[in-house]
Amino acid sequence: MIAQFRRKLKSKMARSIILWVILLTLSAGLIVSLLTSIFSWDKGASRFVTVNSKELSVTNFRMKVKENEQRIQMFRRYFGEEADTFLKKMGMAVNPRVAALQMVIQNELLDQSANRLPICLSSEFVAQKMMDKSFLQREFGLINWEEILDPQAGIDGDALRFYLHMSGVNVADFEEMMINSMKRDLLAKIANGAVYVPEFEVKQKYILDNLARKFSLLRFDFNVFLEEAKKAGVKAVDLQKFYDKQNSSKNRYWVPEKRAGVIYTFEPKSYGVIADEDEIKEYYDDNKLKSFVESPAKIQVRRILFEVKDEQNRSTVLEKAKQLRAQLLLDPKVFAEKAKELSEDKDTAKKGGLLPMFSHGEQNRELEKAAFLLKEDGQISDVITTDDGIEIVQRVKREDTVFKPLRVVKDEIEKNIVSKKFKILFAKDMNKSLSRDSYNKSVLKELTKKSTKKEDFSLKVKGLDKASQALFRVRQEIPTYYTDEDKGYVVQLTERVERNLPKLSEIEDTVKNDYFEKNASDNIDRFLKKVRKDGKTKSLSELQKAYSKKYKVTIDETGFVKQGDAEKIAALRRKGYPVEQILKLDKLGFVDTFRGGPEETTDGYIVKLDEIEKFNEKEYEEKELEIKKELRQARSIAQLEEFIAFLRRKATIKVNR
Repeated sequence: MIAQFRRKLKSKMARSIILWVILLTLSAGLIVSLLTSIFSWDKGASRFVTVNSKELSVTNFRMKVKENEQRIQMFRRYFGEEADTFLKKMGMAVNPRVAALQMVIQNELLDQSANRLPICLSSEFVAQKMMDKSFLQREFGLINWEEILDPQAGIDGDALRFYLHMSGVNVADFEEMMINSMKRDLLAKIANGAVYVPEFEVKQKYILDNLARKFSLLRFDFNVFLEEAKKAGVKAVDLQKFYDKQNSSKNRYWVPEKRAGVIYTFEPKSYGVIADEDEIKEYYDDNKLKSFVESPAKIQVRRILFEVKDEQNRSTVLEKAKQLRAQLLLDPKVFAEKAKELSEDKDTAKKGGLLPMFSHGEQNRELEKAAFLLKEDGQISDVITTDDGIEIVQRVKREDTVFKPLRVVKDEIEKNIVSKKFKILFAKDMNKSLSRDSYNKSVLKELTKKSTKKEDFSLKVKGLDKASQALFRVRQEIPTYYTDEDKGYVVQLTERVERNLPKLSEIEDTVKNDYFEKNASDNIDRFLKKVRKDGKTKSLSELQKAYSKKYKVTIDETGFVKQGDAEKIAALRRKGYPVEQILKLDKLGFVDTFRGGPEETTDGYIVKLDEIEKFNEKEYEEKELEIKKELRQARSIAQLEEFIAFLRRKATIKVNR
């Protein structure tokens, strides 16, 4: 197995082998008891935690920290200020080191379980996983797999080794990580084999996703409760307790660290990097399939599909397909007629099973694989299993790949070669110059002579851009570096203002307002629970009359609305209604309470499901298998989470502080 990985990484031939959301995401909340143990780990140690006496490597942990920094940054860019709240609700850690610790421990627990089973990885399975970008991105997120892996050309070994070097990981460690992750995937599939989804859950999901529902709502204005909290006031001792608690649990009033610095820009011309004609030609030949396809190879096939409506009759359907294939091999010309007669894909059956022309990545993976393996027109595939069922395909015609001429892409290639050579030289230069052993101010002065630009940073908190991230990575006053596109950057720290906690007296008005908002939020939650009980025996109109004297209460109806109705959902969201939560109600007449959002200052709602669109039996039958598959996947994830929780309870985990 190791030899196979090395061949993929070292040989040029590997680039011609045909080798991404979402994936099996494990709960990040299973190892919370260990969170505080990683904030003071010894940076000189190679081992930092043991799981059932097995020592784990700090290298892997550091790599996972970097991966989680990237993922959390992406999440924050997308969701803005609400990102951390969403992450917590999903059970995910907002601290990248915490998330990394959780990952390496849960992976080790699964690795140990997998190693106790007789799991053997076949060459075909390894090849398949090594072309799965989503799997690779999940397991090694620091690498840009879009850049170095092509479904047709395979892995660019030089680029992979460069990324591994930049990540501080050697080839042997990478091989071990990949093998272990593949075994974990197989272990997950074994655990998922016993997943059962009852019929009532399928119908419930169909109702939630497809049927329109009508709701009535009572809205209680948060500001009324806030004014009540302010009138009640706050004692100095209670305000101090609130201030202390918020700081100990949420670091709420801490002022974050600020840094200032200088950034030096380096370009390929500073290093005299060029690309000669031979290099350009070699690059073109090596990357034709990956980067310079004008029109990809396309194929057209006929299909005969047999649906598997129940797992119990899979073997019967499979045998039926094998018998038919044997007949077709004797007379391939009757394939179209048999497709019209027998195929359960009604759309293509009337066309003799004919599918439109397609290229790689446009069809089901198994069907696509079988189709492109057929060597000549009229050839018939083996019986294959796809997401649609069990099927047989026949090649009709194929169009070969057309490549862009070298003269058209020469400038692009030259730029890529120069950029790649520059990054390697720049990284080598920086690793040597900015190491703890060799760095001093004279080294930096000499180094920056090659820079083409100098820019000052004023004091600021840590941001999401690469320059800011690099500035806050500086340790012991030694500058750090990074590359972005075709440039390199060195970042020097010039000033640091440590994070600090202002005294309560300095921010008393802010803390008081937060205290009142928290009390008002707690009060409205308690009030909504009381009103919900009353809602079991009274209509919402009666509740409005009962409470409108003291509270600002409005009543409204949503009209019919369902999942996917973007326009109606957007209109309700603009009113401040908690639409996503409301649409989870599926029991007629059910009354529940909601807040308008995750913030403490949102209004409170009493919601009742008044009416559900009539159940459509025909549509349900059409969507049943798809819904069951989705539920099975969700149940599989939950089941694996339970398995990890069980392993965690039984494990002995020690952290080297």
